[in-house]
Amino acid sequence: MIKTHARKIAERVVRVVLNAYNRGDRDTGVDRANDATEQAVRQIVAEYAQRAPVMFRSLIPPLLDKTIEDDE
Repeated sequence: MIKTHARKIAERVVRVVLNAYNRGDRDTGVDRANDATEQAVRQIVAEYAQRAPVMFRSLIPPLLDKTIEDDE
């Protein structure tokens, strides 16, 4: 079940990032894709957190915070 949620999250993030990149030119497309990625991950994970089992829901905030801290 967690694999299914993770796969759906990843698919949605990839679509959002590619759409953001395609809307911009080569220089601004990368910045837009980066911004869109962070926004998309937060929004998508929040949506799944509301619907996910309690066990999965408790894992989301620490993982999301850790991922964003690692990138900075």
